[in-house]
Amino acid sequence: MKETARMDKEHDLVVIGTGPGGEGAAMQAAKQGKSVATVERMPQIGGACTHLGTIPSKSLRHAIFQMTEANNNPLFRSAGLAVNLEFRDLRKAAKSVIDRQVEMRRGFYDRNDIPAVFGRARFVDPHVIEVEDDGGQRQRLRAKAFVIATGSRPYRPQDIDFDHP
Repeated sequence: MKETARMDKEHDLVVIGTGPGGEGAAMQAAKQGKSVATVERMPQIGGACTHLGTIPSKSLRHAIFQMTEANNNPLFRSAGLAVNLEFRDLRKAAKSVIDRQVEMRRGFYDRNDIPAVFGRARFVDPHVIEVEDDGGQRQRLRAKAFVIATGSRPYRPQDIDFDHP
């Protein structure tokens, strides 16, 4: 990321979370001429969607699909060829997709001059958040407004047995 978000500068908007929702909010505000900074708890831009959810699962599924297609291709089968990749090789293919996604997204933030601070955010008051990184370092960001785009988790009501076969 280009500049560093600073406490001495009041941003128009600080977006907490750089997944799809946070990215959209940050880009929209920047394109409207607002001063924007982001906070991401993961070590890279993209949120859980890019690193743990949608992108990894779809890219892994695509790699498996391609291997299956090759193995079912009559041309390869008649030549006695088969693709038998191990799971770690399929995961490597998925990781390269994730890396490209992170680079692409980082470019969006850089082109729009949106700095990112990495760590966990907590509100100090209605206009200040404190971000603590994995090493315990803290910094504060001041903003006129905040967007909290930290994703979601499924609701699991107590009265439903989710372990039932």
